[in-house]
Amino acid sequence: MRYGKVIMLLLVASLIATQAFCAARGATDKQIKAAANPILNNILTGMERDDYTLYAKDFAPSLKMLGAKTNFFKVSRYVRATFGQYVKREYLGCLSRDDVMVALWKVVFSKSKDEVLVKLELSRHGNKYLVMGLWFQ
Repeated sequence: MRYGKVIMLLLVASLIATQAFCAARGATDKQIKAAANPILNNILTGMERDDYTLYAKDFAPSLKMLGAKTNFFKVSRYVRATFGQYVKREYLGCLSRDDVMVALWKVVFSKSKDEVLVKLELSRHGNKYLVMGLWFQ
């Protein structure tokens, strides 16, 4: 797991260097964090409750069409069995390219000895952000 810590340090260093890039795209890191935090809350709470509607509330239609509901129960049970219950998180920052932003968190789960990196890919649609991708690493 030493490599994981090295990768996390490199990721944090690159995030510090990219904060200005996020702002240059029209949304500050603070604005993206404010938009992304409630979305991640819905995702984590939906997974804990096996509530697909809450989990996918902010998903882009294209993500819903890819069969997110079909795999939801299997994935949420796998995450709970492997990592346990969500305990806490720390926002790391954002990366941005064109109209897509990636918000990153270090997340602690009850069964995991290591922190889990959560990547939430968001795209702005009108006045709100929608989830285009979600990864737990």
